[in-house]
Parts: sequence; C-alpha cells; structure tokens
Amino acid sequence: MGPDTDLKYCLIERRRESQGIDISQDAIDVALKRYEDDRIAFMVGNILNIGLANASQDVITCFETIEHVAEQEIAISELVRVLNPNGTLIISTPNRKATSPGKSASDPPNNHFHVSEFSTKEFISFLSRHFGKVTVFGQRGPNKLLFLPLKVPNRHFSGVMQRIRPRLERMGSPKLESISSFKEYHYITAACRDVK
Repeated sequence: MGPDTDLKYCLIERRRESQGIDISQDAIDVALKRYEDDRIAFMVGNILNIGLANASQDVITCFETIEHVAEQEIAISELVRVLNPNGTLIISTPNRKATSPGKSASDPPNNHFHVSEFSTKEFISFLSRHFGKVTVFGQRGPNKLLFLPLKVPNRHFSGVMQRIRPRLERMGSPKLESISSFKEYHYITAACRDVK
C-alpha cells in the first residue's frame, strides 16, 4: 500500500484526525492536493517552534528531519512538548556510519543538506535523555535505484540478473528489523514512549 492509502486506512479505521507539518509551502500544497479529507489538516511549521498546544498529540512521526537541524536539543524538546505524556514519538534518521563513513559527530556529513548525523549509539543516547522507553529498529536497504538497459534481449536478461543479484542481496532488505549489535543500518527508526 502507498503512503496515502495507509494514511486514509488509519483515518477511516480509527476515526482520528491528523495534522501534517512541513517547513515548505510547496510540500504543503502537494499534500493538500493528495489528501483530500477533512480529518487531515496541513500547515507550514518549523520543528524548532511547532505551532501546536502542549501535550496535544497522541502520536508524532518525524522521519529524516532531525539531521537537517543544528539545534537538535531544541527540536526534540519541541516534539516532547507537543506529545501527550502517554503518547508515542516515531522518529528516524540516517546512520552516520552508513551515510558518512569514517566521520565523527563533529565532522560535516557527506550529505550537504544534513547539519549533523547520529550513529546508532548516539541516537539511542540522545532519545533516552528524553524518554524512558526507546525501542530501536534498523533499516539496512538504502534507497538506491537500479538501472537496467532498456533494450536487453530476453536471452541476456538472465545473465544480467546473475551478475547483479549478489549486489542486490548485499543491499539488504528495506524492511525494519530489530537492531543487532553485529550490523550497521542505513536508517535508524525509534519508537519512543514515557516522556521524562
């Protein structure tokens, strides 16, 4: 199921309202066209100053945002402020060890749009300062595109697939899995509860 199908299913099944916030008016305009449902509200906002009331949200999702912000403590404090004390924050970020290998927390990330990236251990420590329960998952499959020649005769296709299959298998599954200390993950996702 695509993201809009998932969102509409959740809204229909749960009869809940949802709010989407993005710093970009263009992103909000796209969302307004894509999700036509009176239970979904969209607004331009900033993670450093979320325009919502204290403890007003039961669930907050924040995917691949924290690494774009220099003031990460202020950002997490704002998320905690608007989260219901019994609520859940689901937050994800790229793993610096996968996206900027060999770099420390003080080094600029390889992605010039990122201000600061976390390792898995640093992300868990960061979140644990604000939450009593942090359940962490890893996603090993980086978002990569696979390009195949368009005019590959069928008899050559199996040979091409034989050569690239080992690379695809090394990329790993894009699904979330429980964190293992023996693996590095491309993305780290955490479900956080029990606000401190």
